[in-house]
Amino acid sequence: MQKYEDKKVVGFNFKDKKRYNSNGGGGNDMEERIIKLEVDVGSIKEIVKDHNNRFDKIDTKFDEYNKQLFIMNGTLSEIKNQLTYTLTYKNLIKYTSSILALLIAFISIISAIAKYLLHLI
Repeated sequence: MQKYEDKKVVGFNFKDKKRYNSNGGGGNDMEERIIKLEVDVGSIKEIVKDHNNRFDKIDTKFDEYNKQLFIMNGTLSEIKNQLTYTLTYKNLIKYTSSILALLIAFISIISAIAKYLLHLI
């Protein structure tokens, strides 16, 4: 069996029934220390509760921002669709006018060739 000194245990230190706490062990002031710890734990609980309330408020704000971003995303999608339609419509007009210009140029060239050939006959 191991001796008390061999075990890694912090013992209570009593020397002539006076307070003696050089190694952090017990002592006659143990009750006072426990009361202080309970008060400290109570303070920590209040701080944690306050932080939890703040986190709840932050979560609520993030939910609001998320809703706003969702609405903005829908609005941006609508704008994108409108721009795509507008750009496609403008491209159609641009290409149509280019095709008409080429068609007119082609007809002009064909008529010039026809006149030249008719002039040869």
